[in-house]
Amino acid sequence: STLDGLRRGLRHERVGETAMNSLLLAGSAALLAVALALLLTEAGQGRPRLDRLLLVGSFVPVAVPPMSMAVGWVTFWGTGGPGHLGGEPLPDQRLGPALLLAARLLPFATFAVRAVRRRLAPELQDAAAMAGLGPAGRFARVTLPLVAPGAALGFVLAFLFGLREVDALVFTRTGSETLPVQLYNMIHYGYDVQVAGLSFLWTAGVGVFLVLTALVYGSRFRIAAS
Repeated sequence: STLDGLRRGLRHERVGETAMNSLLLAGSAALLAVALALLLTEAGQGRPRLDRLLLVGSFVPVAVPPMSMAVGWVTFWGTGGPGHLGGEPLPDQRLGPALLLAARLLPFATFAVRAVRRRLAPELQDAAAMAGLGPAGRFARVTLPLVAPGAALGFVLAFLFGLREVDALVFTRTGSETLPVQLYNMIHYGYDVQVAGLSFLWTAGVGVFLVLTALVYGSRFRIAAS
């Protein structure tokens, strides 16, 4: 039964570790994706051609097969790339999988941020410039507070999609230590009952997260998505 599988799955020695790795990796990747989406969206303001180019570029990760993207990234990061120092791999390569996952999640963050940013009146930036604020000051004190609902929505979307990622992470060391990848491996070795229980628990946890997020930020998300 599912309850029996849940009990047996929870007794697995690495369930807690891989679940925490999944949360940390998805959270850090979502933050990176939102930060990059904010920068790219702001860089394209007032420059229509650059804005279109950045928009298309931010959605390229959706068109690239995740396994192909992962193989290319691992080759760059682990073979002569920044993942090596003096020809030897760094002892902890958590940044590489986080950046890889952030690239995969960038379209979701970009969609949410742009939906809010494009509705801001240009006169706000003009007024801030007349008040003596430079580009960085206008972004920090005017733009960022106003696009915060979109950034929060982008984080939630990216975080949720990051929790389910398998294909892009299975070839990385840290990424392969997440709960979805562990469930994939358990299916391969025939642990069907444990997989059913853990999948139910993981899905229920995501559902609780969605309900709490809707209760706390629901009105802001409706504004961002409208």
